[in-house]
Amino acid sequence: MKTNQLAYFALACALAAPSTTHAICRVVEPSSDSGLDGVTFDPTTMALYVVSPDQVVSYDCLEGDAEADEDGRWRCGDGTAATPERDTLLSLLVQPSIVAEGGEAGLVMPVPARPDVFEGPPSVITAAQGLVDPWVDETVYVREDRSLGVQCTDPHYSANEPSALDATLAAIAAAPLGVYGCGQTDYYRAGTEDRETTVVDYGDAGTVRSETLDTSDAYDITAVNAETLDALIAWMDERGFAHGEHDDEAFAHYVGAGAWFVAVHVHPDASGARQALAPIVVTWRGDRFPITHRLQYDPRGGTIVTHAFVVAPHRMDSSDLSAFTEYAAPATFVGTELEGFGLDEGWLTELTMTRLANQWIQDDAYLEPVEDVEAIPTIDRVTNARIAVPCCPSGAVPSDPAAWRTYEHRRRFRASESPPVPSEWLDSTPAPGPAYCGGETFGVAETDDLRGCSVGGRALANVLGAWGPLGLAFAWLFWRTRRRRRR
Repeated sequence: MKTNQLAYFALACALAAPSTTHAICRVVEPSSDSGLDGVTFDPTTMALYVVSPDQVVSYDCLEGDAEADEDGRWRCGDGTAATPERDTLLSLLVQPSIVAEGGEAGLVMPVPARPDVFEGPPSVITAAQGLVDPWVDETVYVREDRSLGVQCTDPHYSANEPSALDATLAAIAAAPLGVYGCGQTDYYRAGTEDRETTVVDYGDAGTVRSETLDTSDAYDITAVNAETLDALIAWMDERGFAHGEHDDEAFAHYVGAGAWFVAVHVHPDASGARQALAPIVVTWRGDRFPITHRLQYDPRGGTIVTHAFVVAPHRMDSSDLSAFTEYAAPATFVGTELEGFGLDEGWLTELTMTRLANQWIQDDAYLEPVEDVEAIPTIDRVTNARIAVPCCPSGAVPSDPAAWRTYEHRRRFRASESPPVPSEWLDSTPAPGPAYCGGETFGVAETDDLRGCSVGGRALANVLGAWGPLGLAFAWLFWRTRRRRRR
């Protein structure tokens, strides 16, 4: 890979940001006088961090080495089952987006232990975002609407039939808003730390150990361990990585016997269109994520806005209190694209951190567990519903729209619940008095069958109906009979 064709990236911190170039990486573009089109990385690269305890990291035998058989079971040389060794694994997923007119590009990320690298699910960040479950404070306005009918004559409002309007409103309320063990991880192969490496000796500069990882057709990925900074620089120069003085100073903090780097060569289509590359999952053994502030320092300046989703057994925060918690709550990961990390349930934490790149050389910090206290934002929402108007005791319906009323209800729930509007909010009876029914009063107790249609004194004839004259005749005959007997 030629130097003037290479955009050099250092994925520098343990968090990702959606709004600034230096948030998760150091960018070195091709020289301005090269005359060649380079690769520009979109600063909206996202990342996810997962802490997975109790994962199988290797297999041991009393004598000899463990090997996997054809069925994937690990056995010792004598045929007995190998003993699994378990440890906590840390996984960092990044999904770069680029615009390429030609050439190639690269990423280099420091990690504190030997990593394994896989291609991740394309929508895993979306899966994490989908688990954010805020509170909803909802105000429901229920308005009487004559165009929907009348409650005492519309059969949908009888005591024996469910309301079609109820079902419609329930479906509307259930629509999405506009505005939680340890399994086996898919992203770390047992025995990673013991796999063979290629060793290159750079003389006085020291040696470099490396392993080429077959991950994706879109990437050439190498895990690299250098004894010294000079050895790392020699290895990068040999492969055409562009780097400057400030980059070398930053890398110097992360070179050591146990420290590794993940070097990624990207071969994009020279389409000039924005391309979302396949997600990369980098996993290593450890107990806490480093926040590599030292690698973020750049004397040229710039604002670093860092954003991250953290999946872990507990709520997480930065050890130096540099992060702001956007969201923290228990979550279940089974059934989502996150379950491949081997954590069935735990906490989802969303963090944002902002600092100036040239403010000072800040010591590294860590993501670490904090008290499991929920931090859940609230969304205010208004829902409008309509119901048929109720009738007056006489069966009449006011024609004046000013007589129709609006009811206000309030409730609070989690966004994932999306409960329907309660059915009792979708029924009403008119208040007695001139405001609605022109002075009519209710002379008969309201029942379920007569809800919204109770009968008052002026509507007595409506109750008696055709039996009224016959009843009067019986009353007259009864009165005449009593008079004759008295005589």
